[in-house]
Amino acid sequence: MPVPPLQVQSQLVAAMEAALKERWVKLAEADALLGSFDRYLLDTLGVTPPPLIARQAYPVRFKEITGTRFDAQYHQPYYARVTTALAACRYRRVSLGVISPEIVGGATPTRGDQELYTRSGIRFLRILNVKPNEIVEDDMKFIQEHVHEADLKRSQLAPDDILMTITGRVGTAAVVPAEILPANINQHIVRLRLPSDDCLPAYLAAFLNSSFGLTLSNRGVTGGTRIALDYGAIRALQIPVPPPGVQEQIVRELRRRREDASRLRAEAETNWQAAKRWFEEQLLKPAAPARVVAEATQT
Repeated sequence: MPVPPLQVQSQLVAAMEAALKERWVKLAEADALLGSFDRYLLDTLGVTPPPLIARQAYPVRFKEITGTRFDAQYHQPYYARVTTALAACRYRRVSLGVISPEIVGGATPTRGDQELYTRSGIRFLRILNVKPNEIVEDDMKFIQEHVHEADLKRSQLAPDDILMTITGRVGTAAVVPAEILPANINQHIVRLRLPSDDCLPAYLAAFLNSSFGLTLSNRGVTGGTRIALDYGAIRALQIPVPPPGVQEQIVRELRRRREDASRLRAEAETNWQAAKRWFEEQLLKPAAPARVVAEATQT
């Protein structure tokens, strides 16, 4: 490997450490932009999050669980405080089953297995493709058109549908963009379709991804080794629905933060790659005093 004099090494290391620090600063700024959106959303809705206190033992009155579930996790005191805080929201609350009367789950083709899939064509979305407020195409799978039009016709996607994960990473939501269509979903995702303009798709996804939305979703899960959110629990989720102007304000702020965070991350990566190229050029340019150190191995 090239080994320049110690003074040159020190200069190279100092320059790379400065570039790395700049990268960390930009990435941290991007994370802070997105991380603080939750506080912005809840402040706009007039909701104050209760402190998170995990308790392993707690009393519950029998009248409080009559007519509801009996499992201990469902009645964690924190969930009761979240429900109380949500009730203080300055805007009306509507159950998700009213906002989206049509809640449809997908399926995974099993008949014939591999011949039902293809290398391109109809996108087949899985949990890993649904990120908070974003559909990503990481490791995208595809199904053949006849599967999309027959076996999975019911779960076909349209622009502005909202996808919500219901197993594993429960409650993550994103709006379907037109550019990924045609597309379909597997059984670990449900499709929410809004029949009116009373609730904006991007606002609904933003609330579902908030700390309150995720808490409400995860309270309703069932199962032991593989948790899942059933359709009854999904329909029962209470969603604050502010006036359209407030929803639009929230959506604009989320879009601004996402764009700024994306720009910061792109700048961080571009600058870091440029710094690495500069390091290699400085290390390997002919004028740089360097010697090659090699180790000989004897058997």
